[in-house]
Amino acid sequence: MSKVEIISFGVINIEWAINDSFWVNDTARGEAVEVLKAVHASGLQTDLVNLVGTFSMIDQFGNKSEDPVVWLTYSLATVQQINWADELFVDYSLQKNIYEIADSSKVHQALTE
Repeated sequence: MSKVEIISFGVINIEWAINDSFWVNDTARGEAVEVLKAVHASGLQTDLVNLVGTFSMIDQFGNKSEDPVVWLTYSLATVQQINWADELFVDYSLQKNIYEIADSSKVHQALTE
């Protein structure tokens, strides 16, 4: 599931379902890079990009639900600083640090355990 919402004051909200894998946190990082890369490539002039990654979680009673687990915000200035032309950088270094360079970030505890 994906949802894109463009707000009139230069804000884009993007929600995507993180693909299930053994290394969910690494998958989430890589997918966040791909989403941010697509926003940059689109040429949209936006002041903020808010990314929310969701994942299928199971509660203490065994019930599944798709819940937000990654929240990232990037300003236009931050996105413009990224060297998108350097594919090696984007594929490895940026993916490793995509949470850390965000202007605001929060990751669900389940992804850090």
